Amino acid sequence: MRKIKKIVTLLLTLVFVASNTIYSFANENSTLSSDVPHETCIITLTSPNGIKYNVMAVEEPQMHLRSSNCDIAKTYSYSLDSKNMQRVTPSTRGGQSNDEWDDSISVHGYITITYASTTLSNGLKGYKLTKVNGKWEKSDNAVTMSNRRVSYTCQDVNHQNQITAKFPSSNTFSYSTGYPTYVSDLATGDLGANSHIDLNHAGSGTWTLDVTCNYFDNNILDYL
Repeated sequence: MRKIKKIVTLLLTLVFVASNTIYSFANENSTLSSDVPHETCIITLTSPNGIKYNVMAVEEPQMHLRSSNCDIAKTYSYSLDSKNMQRVTPSTRGGQSNDEWDDSISVHGYITITYASTTLSNGLKGYKLTKVNGKWEKSDNAVTMSNRRVSYTCQDVNHQNQITAKFPSSNTFSYSTGYPTYVSDLATGDLGANSHIDLNHAGSGTWTLDVTCNYFDNNILDYL
C-alpha cells in the first residue's frame, strides 16, 4: 500500500513539474500572438559586392497623427551616414574600396504607414492598412536613383489577397491601398510596407537600399 502511495505521489509530482515546464515554455515563446502588435522597421544598405549595413530607423513621434477619419499614421525616417549605420557582413581579406559607404553622398528618406483599427466580430482587434507614402532624397547630384519599388500588405490567415506592388516614377510616392478588409495581428497577421531603390554614384557602383516597416509581422512562416 505504501508503495502504491509513493508511486502515485511520484506521478503527481512529475505531472506538476511537466505542466509548469510546458507553461513556462509557452510563455517564453509567445511571440506568435500578442495583445500588442510587434512593430519593426528594418533598413538594409547593400554594396555592389554584397556587403550589408544595418541603418538606424527613427520613428518620428510628432508624426503619430490621427487623420479626420481617425486613422493613425506612423513615420520612420533614416539617413545614410556612418553614425547611423552598422556593417553586418564580416570583413574579408582584400576587401574592395567600394564596400565603404561615402557619407558625402548624403541620402535620406522616410516611409509612412497609415492604418485604421476596429473590433472584429470574434472580439479580437482588427487592423486595416489605408495608405502608404514616402520619399527618397539626395544632396549629391552625382547620385542617380533608379529601380524604385514599393510594396505593401495587410493580411492574415483568412485574408491573403491584400498584397500590392507599385513602381514609382519619381522619388516621392503616395498610395491609398483601397483595402476593404480588417485583419488580425495574431498568428499569420502582417501589416506593413517595403520600399526599394538602387543608388549609383560614379566610382562606387550600384548600392541597393531596402526599407521594411511593419506595424506587425506575425507570419508563422517567419518562425519555421
